Amino acid sequence: MTKRKYFMCLCLLLVGLFLPFTVKAKEKVTVYLFRGETCPHCEEALEFFQKLISQNEFQEKVIIRHLEIWNSETNYDIANEAAEKLGKEPINGSVPFIIIGDKTWTGYSSKSDEDIKNAINDAYENQKEDKVKDIVGESGEVLEPAKSEAVTTFIILGVIVGIIGATVYFARSGEEEEETEPNKKEEKEEQEIEKEPKKASTTTKKSNNKKSNTKKSSKKSNK
Repeated sequence: MTKRKYFMCLCLLLVGLFLPFTVKAKEKVTVYLFRGETCPHCEEALEFFQKLISQNEFQEKVIIRHLEIWNSETNYDIANEAAEKLGKEPINGSVPFIIIGDKTWTGYSSKSDEDIKNAINDAYENQKEDKVKDIVGESGEVLEPAKSEAVTTFIILGVIVGIIGATVYFARSGEEEEETEPNKKEEKEEQEIEKEPKKASTTTKKSNNKKSNTKKSSKKSNK
């Protein structure tokens, strides 16, 4: 190997070793959803976000943090403070109130779905500053992805098949036991029947032997 090839290989090796450390992983975008208990539009928004984070495209991009504000004075104040930080008027209980990066939505309908997705992608790709992170902190709850209906159905079917299989197995084993018991009784009876003639034959042999012995003794006495 020439010095030039050796030098090139060494450079490639060093690049391969240090490249992972120079590329900074992108942070997930936090979506803040301020909601009210029994609010139907808030429930629709929750359902939308739950389906969203169940998709592979958004699983590594977004975290949904939701706070109930109608029954929590603390969360109510956080929502108003967060709105003011972004240059908005205090929401004063108007829900759902959604924050993604520097964008906000008051209210929710399915017509906003694409705008929300675009805002998430934009905030993730450009790593926009989370301006309300210090205000919200760890308040509220993080939304979990919805379980796949296919997986749930598969689990239920598996349980049903297992129960049916176990029932059939135990039923068959019970029938086999019932069949084997009379068979065993019949075998015992047959064995006993087979033994009885043998006993009879042995007794007849003994009696014949006794008779022959008496005859021999009688002959000896006559002599």
